[in-house]
Amino acid sequence: MNEEQKQQMIKQRLAQYEQQVFSLEMDKVALQAVEDTEGVKNIDTRIEALRKAMTAVEGMM
Repeated sequence: MNEEQKQQMIKQRLAQYEQQVFSLEMDKVALQAVEDTEGVKNIDTRIEALRKAMTAVEGMM
């Protein structure tokens, strides 16, 4: 696999992570609307993990 292909895969993965974060943020808003504090905490943990993953993958660029 050449460098250009690797960079493209990294960009695609980052885009996937961004979509997942946005989806979780929408879920979080819905959970807040029904005052599901445990659900919100769970979502916050998942968002934080995805952001850490994004930082790690960005380091591969």
